[in-house]
Amino acid sequence: MAAIARHEFVEVIAEAKSFHVPAAPPDCDRLVRWRGELIPVVDLRCLTEGAATAASPDRHLALVVTYQPKAGESLRYACLWLRDYPRAITVNDNQSCDLPPGRERWLEISRCSFLHDGDVVPILDLPRIFSGSLSLRSKPA
Repeated sequence: MAAIARHEFVEVIAEAKSFHVPAAPPDCDRLVRWRGELIPVVDLRCLTEGAATAASPDRHLALVVTYQPKAGESLRYACLWLRDYPRAITVNDNQSCDLPPGRERWLEISRCSFLHDGDVVPILDLPRIFSGSLSLRSKPA
């Protein structure tokens, strides 16, 4: 489970059609057609658990997100694969917490984390995830 800010949420695509991109990193080797454009789709499970869990082409539920690469730049769009439909929750500062041991791979892709219903939930850093500069990301052999 992971979270994004409400202003980063655009829409859910229930039947996302994706296209394979040869030689792309395994966590981001597909594009989704959305509103006449092809946008990248990231598999967070692959990114946080390693290349062995690359996204299967039969995934269809995708979340379109928006992010600003750097201050002053135009907004961009991308997708995240989903296991289930997202839900909105309210988070307070007093829910802030550190990621537990064993979730170090999440440190590079999250801004911070919070406790919700007994689970530690990272808040994703979308500009970092879609910048292409993650050290977690490796190209396939």
